[in-house]
Amino acid sequence: MEIFATTLLIAGMIDDLRSQKIHNKLILALVAATLIFLTINSGFAGIVSGGVSFLVALAFAVPLTLAKVLGGGDMKLFAVFGLATNIPAVLGVAVFSLFWGALLGVVRAGLGGQLKGLILSTTQLLWTKGEGHQAFRIPYSVALLLGWMTHLTLLHAGMSLW
Repeated sequence: MEIFATTLLIAGMIDDLRSQKIHNKLILALVAATLIFLTINSGFAGIVSGGVSFLVALAFAVPLTLAKVLGGGDMKLFAVFGLATNIPAVLGVAVFSLFWGALLGVVRAGLGGQLKGLILSTTQLLWTKGEGHQAFRIPYSVALLLGWMTHLTLLHAGMSLW
C-alpha cells in the first residue's frame, strides 16, 4: 500500500510541476488504478475502508479549496490518496502537508525575492477571508508528497501521531 500510495502522489506531483495543474484525466486513471489495486489486495472491505478515508480526505481538502489554499487538482489528488490508504495516513498527511506547504511557500518566496508579496498575500487572505485576493501559489502536490514521506518516516520509527 505504501509504494502504491507513493506512486499516486509522485504521478500527481509530476503532472503538477510540468503544467502547474493536475489534470482530470490523470485523476480518473489514478482512481481506476486504485480501485483495481484495492479489489485485488483487499476486496470489498478495502474499497469500503478506502471510501471512508476518501471522505475524510475531502472533509480536510474541500474547505481549503474553497478558501483557495488548495487547488482543485490538489484536492482531487488528496482524495484519491485517501482512497488508496487509510484514515491515519490521511490525517498524518493533512497535518504534515500544511507544515511543508508553509515552508515551501516561504522558501520559494525568499528565493524568488517575493517574500514581501507572500506576506501581503497572506495578510490580505486573513483580513478579507479570501475575497479578491491574489494568491501566492505553490505546487501543493509537493507538500502532499513530503507530508506522506514525513508520516511514513515517523510511522516506521514507531512514532505515529494516530
